[in-house]
Amino acid sequence: SWTADGTLVAATSAEGGLTLRTPAGETRALTTPDRAAGETAHLFPIVRPDGRHVVYFVRADAPSRQGVWLASLAGDTPPARITGSASHALAVGDH
Repeated sequence: SWTADGTLVAATSAEGGLTLRTPAGETRALTTPDRAAGETAHLFPIVRPDGRHVVYFVRADAPSRQGVWLASLAGDTPPARITGSASHALAVGDH
Protein backbone atom coordinates (compact mmCIF):
# COMPACT_ATOMS: atom_id res chain seq x y z
CA SER A 1 0.00 0.00 0.00
CA TRP A 2 1.31 3.49 -0.87
CA THR A 3 1.20 6.86 0.86
CA ALA A 4 0.67 10.08 -1.10
CA ASP A 5 4.41 10.85 -0.89
CA GLY A 6 5.38 7.50 -2.43
CA THR A 7 6.25 5.57 0.73
CA LEU A 8 5.49 1.87 0.35
CA VAL A 9 4.22 -0.39 3.15
CA ALA A 10 4.37 -4.06 2.23
CA ALA A 11 4.21 -7.55 3.66
CA THR A 12 7.34 -8.95 2.06
CA SER A 13 6.94 -12.44 3.51
CA ALA A 14 4.01 -14.72 4.34
CA GLU A 15 5.62 -15.36 7.73
CA GLY A 16 6.99 -11.93 8.65
CA GLY A 17 6.10 -8.38 9.51
CA LEU A 18 5.54 -5.22 7.49
CA THR A 19 8.32 -3.29 5.78
CA LEU A 20 8.32 0.44 5.05
CA ARG A 21 10.26 1.79 2.03
CA THR A 22 10.68 5.54 1.53
CA PRO A 23 10.79 7.23 -1.90
CA ALA A 24 14.58 7.63 -1.34
CA GLY A 25 14.90 3.83 -1.13
CA GLU A 26 15.49 3.54 2.61
CA THR A 27 13.83 0.51 4.17
CA ARG A 28 13.02 -0.45 7.74
CA ALA A 29 10.85 -2.93 9.57
CA LEU A 30 7.54 -1.34 10.47
CA THR A 31 6.12 -4.30 12.42
CA THR A 32 7.49 -7.62 13.65
CA PRO A 33 5.25 -10.53 14.68
CA ASP A 34 5.33 -11.20 18.42
CA ARG A 35 6.19 -14.90 18.28
CA ALA A 36 5.99 -15.26 22.07
CA ALA A 37 2.35 -14.09 21.90
CA GLY A 38 1.57 -16.55 19.08
CA GLU A 39 1.66 -14.13 16.14
CA THR A 40 2.78 -15.76 12.87
CA ALA A 41 2.50 -12.95 10.30
CA HIS A 42 1.41 -9.37 9.60
CA LEU A 43 -0.38 -9.18 6.24
CA PHE A 44 -2.53 -7.08 3.88
CA PRO A 45 -1.45 -3.54 4.86
CA ILE A 46 -3.66 -0.60 3.90
CA VAL A 47 -2.37 2.92 4.47
CA ARG A 48 -5.06 5.09 6.04
CA PRO A 49 -6.15 8.23 4.20
CA ASP A 50 -4.36 10.35 6.82
CA GLY A 51 -1.06 8.98 5.45
CA ARG A 52 0.25 8.43 8.99
CA HIS A 53 -1.24 5.05 9.91
CA VAL A 54 -1.65 1.60 8.43
CA VAL A 55 -4.22 -1.10 9.16
CA TYR A 56 -3.17 -4.71 8.69
CA PHE A 57 -4.16 -8.26 9.55
CA VAL A 58 -2.30 -10.19 12.25
CA ARG A 59 -2.39 -13.94 11.75
CA ALA A 60 -1.90 -15.67 15.09
CA ASP A 61 -2.36 -18.97 16.88
CA ALA A 62 -3.98 -17.12 19.80
CA PRO A 63 -7.47 -15.71 19.08
CA SER A 64 -6.70 -12.80 21.40
CA ARG A 65 -3.92 -11.63 19.03
CA GLN A 66 -5.46 -12.38 15.62
CA GLY A 67 -7.39 -9.63 13.91
CA VAL A 68 -7.02 -6.20 12.36
CA TRP A 69 -4.46 -3.87 13.92
CA LEU A 70 -3.52 -0.20 13.52
CA ALA A 71 0.07 1.05 13.54
CA SER A 72 1.71 4.45 13.17
CA LEU A 73 4.07 4.79 10.19
CA ALA A 74 6.30 6.95 12.40
CA GLY A 75 6.44 4.22 15.06
CA ASP A 76 5.64 6.76 17.76
CA THR A 77 2.80 4.76 19.33
CA PRO A 78 2.42 1.02 19.94
CA PRO A 79 0.21 -0.91 17.48
CA ALA A 80 -3.37 -1.48 18.65
CA ARG A 81 -5.86 -4.23 17.85
CA ILE A 82 -9.02 -2.67 16.46
CA THR A 83 -11.09 -5.75 15.65
CA GLY A 84 -10.87 -9.47 16.30
CA SER A 85 -10.70 -12.37 13.91
CA ALA A 86 -14.45 -13.02 14.10
CA SER A 87 -15.11 -9.80 12.18
CA HIS A 88 -15.43 -10.14 8.43
CA ALA A 89 -15.41 -6.53 7.29
CA LEU A 90 -13.62 -3.30 8.06
CA ALA A 91 -14.36 0.12 6.63
CA VAL A 92 -11.38 2.40 6.19
CA GLY A 93 -12.76 5.92 6.06
CA ASP A 94 -11.18 9.34 5.68
CA HIS A 95 -11.43 10.34 9.35
